[in-house]
Amino acid sequence: GCWACIGPSLLTGTARKLTNVSMIHEIPPSADLSVTLMQRMMPVYWASSAGLLFPDQPVSFQGWETMFENSSTVHFFGKMTAHLVSYDDPQFSAYALLGPRYCPNAYFSTPEF
Repeated sequence: GCWACIGPSLLTGTARKLTNVSMIHEIPPSADLSVTLMQRMMPVYWASSAGLLFPDQPVSFQGWETMFENSSTVHFFGKMTAHLVSYDDPQFSAYALLGPRYCPNAYFSTPEF
């Protein structure tokens, strides 16, 4: 896969700036830049993100655990999910599942989560 094709602009821009190149594919091996597997940050495919991260049917804790078992972060694909209503119910919202534990300041800073 091409992480530069879908990678968040912050990561792409930082990698280019650190290595002083204009295109990701120009980064030389000598730059010794380590990139994590996409699955560690993006455990769901972008096109399926809305339905998987904010499902219509309840998801058990075991289901969420399986989805996130190899992740160290979760990309919520704002362009695909920003229009969705996120309920404060961990059975129907990955925000409600992960936010209170891993991002409490952000999660509780607005009533819209």
